[in-house]
Parts: sequence; structure tokens; C-alpha cells
Amino acid sequence: MSQHVFDAFATVTPLNSVARPVEVFCGWDRPDQRHFLVVEDMSDAAQEQPFAQYVFSNLRLPGGGQMTAQDVVDTLVAHGVPVPDGLLEALQEDKAQDKGEGRRHW
Repeated sequence: MSQHVFDAFATVTPLNSVARPVEVFCGWDRPDQRHFLVVEDMSDAAQEQPFAQYVFSNLRLPGGGQMTAQDVVDTLVAHGVPVPDGLLEALQEDKAQDKGEGRRHW
């Protein structure tokens, strides 16, 4: 699977709390033939929990979370996460090439 990883701050948070640091992990899953997106809460409070705390994971969506590259970007925007320039195009290219590996830090 292709992997795109970056750190950011999510500004849209439950109960209008302050922005929280997040790690974004997204890409193209060749075996499942779909894009994926995981946004992990990296705040101090979340890191004190015994298990990872997720702001978003497409695996929690009905039907296993089928996503397009545009869905990935739209979901990041909805959570107030700045989208790196070129991420949408990189995700679309990963699908077009049916990319099976590779990791890019933005």
C-alpha cells in the first residue's frame, strides 16, 4: 500500500475545544482497491490512554469505509486538518499506478 504521513493540528474538535495535534496516515490500499485515511489524536491526554485514540478512521465507516482520494481530502478539511499541497494528486496517482508500496512524509 502507498503511505502518506504528516503531522498537523485538527481545529474542528468535539465541544469546540482547542486544536489538537494529530498524525495523518493515508494512501492507496492495493489489496482492497481503495483509499484509506486514519487520523490519530496525538494530544497529551490521548497519549496517556492505553490504546490509540482516533479522530477518524475509514475502517469505522459502514461497509468498511470505501473512500476516494477526494473523500480523503474532504474528510481532512471537515476536521480542520490542513491538506498539504499536492496530496490529492499524489493519492490519485497512487490509484492510477495501483501503487503497492512507498512511504512519503509531507
